[in-house]
Amino acid sequence: MLLNNRANATSSFLNLTNIILQQEFEDSIVEEAKSNIIKRYFEKRKKKKEIKEGQLSLESDRIKDLLNQKRLNFYNILYKGPPQYQFHWADLNFYLANFKDTLYKTELDWNKIQRIETQPFNPNKTGLKSNKFIYGFHPFWMGNAYYNYNFEIYDRIAYYGYIINPENGTDLSTPGNILAHSWSTSTIQFKANYYNCKVDLCVASYDIENNFKIFKNSKKALSTRNKLIENIVALVRERGNGVCFDIQKVPNIYKQNYIDLIQKINTLLNGDSLQNKEDKQFQITVLLPRYDIGFPYSMNLDDAAQLKAHVDRWIFSAESTYGNNFTPGDISESNMFGFWNFDQIDFELNALPPLVFENLVMEIPLYYGKTFDENADTNIAISKFSDMDKMYPDFSPMYNSAFKEKITYVNLKGINGIALWCLGYDQNNESIYNSLVDFIKDNKLDNNESFVSAINHIINKNKVDIVDLYKIDQIPIETSWFPNSIYSLLENLKPKKVMTHHLVVLCLLIILSFVFLGFVISLFFESARAHIFSKENIMNFSTILVLLITVLIFKKFRVITETEFVFAVGIFTGIAVALIFYRRAKKNEKELKP
Repeated sequence: MLLNNRANATSSFLNLTNIILQQEFEDSIVEEAKSNIIKRYFEKRKKKKEIKEGQLSLESDRIKDLLNQKRLNFYNILYKGPPQYQFHWADLNFYLANFKDTLYKTELDWNKIQRIETQPFNPNKTGLKSNKFIYGFHPFWMGNAYYNYNFEIYDRIAYYGYIINPENGTDLSTPGNILAHSWSTSTIQFKANYYNCKVDLCVASYDIENNFKIFKNSKKALSTRNKLIENIVALVRERGNGVCFDIQKVPNIYKQNYIDLIQKINTLLNGDSLQNKEDKQFQITVLLPRYDIGFPYSMNLDDAAQLKAHVDRWIFSAESTYGNNFTPGDISESNMFGFWNFDQIDFELNALPPLVFENLVMEIPLYYGKTFDENADTNIAISKFSDMDKMYPDFSPMYNSAFKEKITYVNLKGINGIALWCLGYDQNNESIYNSLVDFIKDNKLDNNESFVSAINHIINKNKVDIVDLYKIDQIPIETSWFPNSIYSLLENLKPKKVMTHHLVVLCLLIILSFVFLGFVISLFFESARAHIFSKENIMNFSTILVLLITVLIFKKFRVITETEFVFAVGIFTGIAVALIFYRRAKKNEKELKP
């Protein structure tokens, strides 16, 4: 898919409703994908390649079954190309590649690197209150830029500083056996708490190979996770208010180990008898990528139910490298949305389990993402808002206009909060600050009415009952001969255990083998051969064979489902048996006549 094409400032809002799909897709697929949001939801989980180096496919067996029932094409995918690393990783990787060495860097060292000028801490309180939720990220490489933060705006801030070492569970990004950089020496916790803003420790891991080592079922991986739990719990109890999990690309086969990790950390911090979330001393936040492989992107209703009592909020990362047409080096209004697509974002939000959406905040960037080519590869570069504002005089007005549009979408979608990656990148830009104040005060943002109308059209067009979508047994099959209530009953009668199913199949195969053996033995007797190969029996067997082949063809081309196939074979077999007895009765009747 390509991004919404914004030709100029006056017509850009209307173009939001004209979703342009990738040219590689045929026109028929384009029309079908635009008209059927349910189809697109399941198509996005199509396996992009066979399992390679142990990497699991995205869709589970229940999604595969549903795809069969809905007669969807397995090979139509929402995005082209395998999921890649996204912006948190790209930002982190830059600092690890350029500034990680054997010397530990303090907050003052990072201040010199970033050329941060901090102001004296302001103890004055304005009493700003709001029902809206604002979450911020403070990465370790921004030093003590938090001296300039207006903590009254933010409800929580995540100190981004613990990158999991897959070998032993320690911090991969901090040298000298120091955990989470300046977490244990920083004053950010005390300054934030003074304004009733809480501070979480952010734990991150993005590389799928690392996540295999961390979450696989082995003694070493278990030891790594136990060490990680021990470190995180100790660090947060020392001077924090919660944990933020920014772990992506966990192989689906090991997703339960990731869920257990969240549950164990929450239980150790808050106790296992806590019933009311509002009474929790330490809160848990989990990030969800807009598009990715593995868990947590592949989360379903059952996973969300397991995490309901442990996770207090989810952060949806709206910026994504998928479905973009960014023009490298060009500072333009359209490139402010270079990695942001309202229709795709709305589509992914609709696919989230309701338990997740109820406690969701959306991440909005305070940076300018761009692409560049290096050694025939396209890479991502991130420039802080403050740097771009200094270099390009027209940057700030364009960025702030796009920033307000993104916040407007959050309001129209009914999301109660936003997250900012990352604080300090704007260096207290007045226009951004005013937009945030308007958001938390529910003031009307200065947006073109055409834009609001276009966004409402997208939201209404993409509406889908995700609960019914997840409940396979309740989805009606358009080509089914049976009434929906009967079909649902029959579906519910399917074996619940895989081993039971295999046992039944094995018994049938054994019976069929004895039948075939008896048939072969009977061919040695002349009377049996004469009876079997009589004209009447040949006609009967031919009728059964034709009917069976017809049903198999229907099954092959997915005209009927597995359940319908079983009942069709049973019905046709019954008809064939009845036909045989009917012919025999007719024959006997003729023989009795003089």
